[in-house]
Amino acid sequence: IGIQVTAGNESAYLFTGGDIVAHAYSGYQGVSQAIGANVTAEQYAPAIIDGGMDVYAYSGGQGVSQAIGVVVSSNYASAYLGVGAPLSVAAVSGYNGVSSAQAAAVSGYKYATAITSGIDAYAYSGDFGVSQAVGITVDAQYYDAFLSDSSGLSATAISGYDGTSFAQAAAVTAYKYAIAISYGSIDAYATSGEFGFSQAIGIEVDGGYGAYLSVGGDISATAISGYAGDSQAIGASVTATYKYATAIVNGNIAAYAYSGNYGTAFASGISVDSGVFGNAYTDRVLGAVR
Repeated sequence: IGIQVTAGNESAYLFTGGDIVAHAYSGYQGVSQAIGANVTAEQYAPAIIDGGMDVYAYSGGQGVSQAIGVVVSSNYASAYLGVGAPLSVAAVSGYNGVSSAQAAAVSGYKYATAITSGIDAYAYSGDFGVSQAVGITVDAQYYDAFLSDSSGLSATAISGYDGTSFAQAAAVTAYKYAIAISYGSIDAYATSGEFGFSQAIGIEVDGGYGAYLSVGGDISATAISGYAGDSQAIGASVTATYKYATAIVNGNIAAYAYSGNYGTAFASGISVDSGVFGNAYTDRVLGAVR
């Protein structure tokens, strides 16, 4: 663990002006866990990181690798994350391995806010492996969740024969209002071999009273598997349970799903769903299914 800040009944605060680096290595049947920063509090949990983050976990065959960039959690108040440079995490394992990578997770009892400058998560495993890559999650249990990224959000998951790969660039969920703004592009890529399962999701925004997505670049989701594989690609999903759902995308929306013979493939560019009203505004929408 690079940095850990924990407060029992009070607030926990983190500020660092430099980069955070955490690397973990193990061999055959090993377990490796690398965590850049963990800020947990009963009350307020703000974390400000002016530098970048490099988190990497590696294990050999039949190993388990977990790479987590930063976790900010408040049990009874609000959580805030501000990052001035890109967050990059990678988890790698070998044959029959398990790899999990997540760049950032922000969870608040009241409000959850994340302001980032680029997110990238990468997970790789060999044949029969499981790979999961998640860029960032922002969750507010009782009020609003907000994500703003200035550069781009991406997640890549790769596994081999009979493997399972899941990649999701971002998810913003809230009891009331969920808002996600990305000034760059959003990209999710998942691939597996024969008999594999691949699922790629660009971004999900889910709010009870309102959900809003604004993307300045493109949204791309690609899922690929081999013979008798299953592939699912979803570019974006914006859902409001009771009131308004809105998506504004200035670039292309592309969802591509491919599987080999006797396989299944599903692709959806964007869905906007609201109990009362939903709108989607795009310049160009591209979808491909094979």
